[in-house]
Amino acid sequence: MNVARKNITRSVIPIVLSIIWITLVSRFALPHWVNPLSALPPDLNTYLSAGQRLIDSQPLYIDADAPYKYPPIFAYAMKVFLTHSTWPTIAFFWQMASITLFIFALEQLARKFDLQASFKGGLLFFASALLTWNGTIEILAYGQIDLMIFSLLVFAALSPRFELFVFGFCLALKPQLMPIAIFCAMTKPRPFVRLATLTGTTLCWLVLPMLWLPISQWGQLAQWVDQLNRSSPNHFLVNAINVSAAAYLSRTVQNEVLMVPLTALFFVSFVALPACHFAFKTTVNTRIKTEAETENSFFTFSLGIAATLLVSPLSWRWQVIYWIPCLFTIFGEFKPRGVTQLLRPGFDDSWLETGLLTAFLTTAVLSQLGHGSAWLSISNRYPSLVCSPFWPNLFLFILILKLALKQRVRHSRQVLLKSRADRPSVQEGHLPEPTCLAHQEQ
Repeated sequence: MNVARKNITRSVIPIVLSIIWITLVSRFALPHWVNPLSALPPDLNTYLSAGQRLIDSQPLYIDADAPYKYPPIFAYAMKVFLTHSTWPTIAFFWQMASITLFIFALEQLARKFDLQASFKGGLLFFASALLTWNGTIEILAYGQIDLMIFSLLVFAALSPRFELFVFGFCLALKPQLMPIAIFCAMTKPRPFVRLATLTGTTLCWLVLPMLWLPISQWGQLAQWVDQLNRSSPNHFLVNAINVSAAAYLSRTVQNEVLMVPLTALFFVSFVALPACHFAFKTTVNTRIKTEAETENSFFTFSLGIAATLLVSPLSWRWQVIYWIPCLFTIFGEFKPRGVTQLLRPGFDDSWLETGLLTAFLTTAVLSQLGHGSAWLSISNRYPSLVCSPFWPNLFLFILILKLALKQRVRHSRQVLLKSRADRPSVQEGHLPEPTCLAHQEQ
């Protein structure tokens, strides 16, 4: 009976992943293959239009309703695809690649946290997928690159050997993901060396591909930076779909001028100071961090995700897909106490963790129930402020930060006790054992 139950339990997650893959592919990928005249997703159309402008020898960065805001090398990749295929075919394979990589990343996360081992783990997986379903649908409807970047970040966090290499590539595409890379670099041994390596890797991804192009095209990097500045005016950043802390507060007080200083303030408060704290602790006690590195690496990755959702000036409501690894990390921390204790405070400081988790789940459900509805539009100011994904992002960051600090203290105590146990101790009133030579003399 137990064997049969375990087999059923281990089949829950593969069944859920198969249903998700079939549903997404049939809705967003197959229409482009069956009907080549079907409309392309807006963002994918922007990517392909940039590649087409390169083919037609036109300027890459232009003012438009949906401007191209990615580095030049990405547009040249689109140019290569367009020279060998048609727009509908590219759209089909683009959506297929996004969905397949996303499903594979979810499968790797489930295996990392051993969610297949229990029915409650499978239930958590299903609930996480359901909670972030609106974000997944919206990303695919726009044809964005976010699902691919999410998958690459997960693979990098699961494979520390290639971590900086992949993070540099993702930062080259989307600089607003900087908090994730900073936390993952500053919370490991030799943090400042890793940060310098990450910076150099990012620059290599941006500059080295340009060396294959004529010198006349090298100025496109400067044009890209200028495009980022011009295509993100304050009235766009404080739109209701922007859920960053700075945009939320600017929208609350109806003062768009506060957007830039608030972004800088929150970056220092939620990214720079915590990262420097972890880096200092890592520098003064490398041994503790080295032994805890494997277990704690995903904690810092999740902390970087939560900080990015809160601090990035381009934090959108569909980026709730990043809640998934954070929820799995929280599950892994609460698991030793028993999953049934998730919403039951104990006699220690876990009451605060329980309260933060309850607040996150409540506000997350509220934000997704009103996702994309007219009731939460920018014209309905107060409902959009109350049910904004800003609140679950805030509670998520505080909860993971507390758990990460708590885990660091626990590892420090474990290593300290282990080092004391390894030392040879001479109890008071007892002499050490005689040596072999002393025995021979006797």
